[in-house]
Amino acid sequence: MKENWHFKKLNKSGVRNYATKPALLPTEIPTYSTKVMVFARSAKAEAKAKSLDKGLSYSMAIELSQKLLDHTFGEVEKSGIPFNWVNETQQQGSNYRERFLASVRKQFSQGVQQLIIVGSDTPNLSSDHLLLAKEYLSHDVSVFGPSADGGVFLIAITKDQFLAGILDQVDWLTDRVLAQLSENASNYVLLDTQADIDSVAEIGASIHTWANRNFAAWVNRAIKAAQPHFDHKSVDSFNQLIAGVSELRGPPQVYP
Repeated sequence: MKENWHFKKLNKSGVRNYATKPALLPTEIPTYSTKVMVFARSAKAEAKAKSLDKGLSYSMAIELSQKLLDHTFGEVEKSGIPFNWVNETQQQGSNYRERFLASVRKQFSQGVQQLIIVGSDTPNLSSDHLLLAKEYLSHDVSVFGPSADGGVFLIAITKDQFLAGILDQVDWLTDRVLAQLSENASNYVLLDTQADIDSVAEIGASIHTWANRNFAAWVNRAIKAAQPHFDHKSVDSFNQLIAGVSELRGPPQVYP
């Protein structure tokens, strides 16, 4: 009997854990029908739009945005899943909702059957997240990667799920995105919650969780050098990072 993955309440009861690298689920979906869409602006546009230069010099904010973008591409390439980068020059629409939905629709119109969508602002995005999402999609199970602010760092859906309206009635760029996506989905799983980076303050609050120690060390130095009056209390928790950080905090959470 096929297991029912459906759940509606975002609670912590009855959590069942899977191994970090579970055995591959059987799939009949050819690799080329699955793609990753990196929906992200260029480094300059990202730094300007997210005000990352508030606390960093503009040039340093651009460099930080570029490093986040490079990290994203590196993990996507490591997964081996074909991908497209949809930046601000390719997005069409007068607002985020229009640009996002038009970009997703275009991917499916070009023959993609399974789409994994990520941005470029999640320091702990891993190829494991992408591969797990691909596995669940082969069973028509949607996958959401929750971000700490109520949004998502990853959305994985099939073409049929998109046509059924899974992305409709969502207040994008708000703290209601995850809850609304969950209400729209009939079957879905959640990956581990991750922090995304929209400001220097969010860097300070999450840097101790970053698995990439070299990247965290560079960011820590950049903030201290660029803004001496910045509140370093949270950033100085970098010492905890040196003591040891797990490469991936845990497997996806599945709620019955």
